[in-house]
Amino acid sequence: MPLIDALKAISCLLIVGHHLALYGPMPNFAYPLIPNSIEWLREYGRLAVPIFFVISGFLSARKLAPYGISLVTDPIHIIKQRYVRLVIPYLAALTLAIGCAALARAWMIHDSIPNTPNFLQLITHIFLLQDLLNQEVLSAGIWFVAIDFQLFVLAVTVLWFSNRIESRYPDLKLINLNSSVEDS
Repeated sequence: MPLIDALKAISCLLIVGHHLALYGPMPNFAYPLIPNSIEWLREYGRLAVPIFFVISGFLSARKLAPYGISLVTDPIHIIKQRYVRLVIPYLAALTLAIGCAALARAWMIHDSIPNTPNFLQLITHIFLLQDLLNQEVLSAGIWFVAIDFQLFVLAVTVLWFSNRIESRYPDLKLINLNSSVEDS
């Protein structure tokens, strides 16, 4: 879907720009050169985050409940698949961020550089629970992956429960598959 891909690409660029305009020492040097752009990215770049969440929800619903009918029968399997798909690049990026922060701490002092992570921080980040367990994030923007995964788990769980309820109480089924397919 080209429109969805374009929205994701533009949103990604805006979020990266927002982070570059807000975090670290770079904004201090860039602001005198492009003050209007830096201000705009600081103020409006973050608005791309909800676009990512909406797109993620749309794509998940399209896959897990086409025609409004839940296909979720094994939520653990679906959640594991999503976790593995997300966590490999996430942990690579997190490891790189921790290494870069260690280098940065050796060369400079800045509020945006996170402290050396403790064991609990590492574990909560590995399991994408840092925001739920109120742990300091190890890199700006890393919370997004955790929240996206948590929303996915919630959606899969709700779809699975609705599937279980519909199978146990067929009279409660609101959508008839045959009429939904014929209407499309």
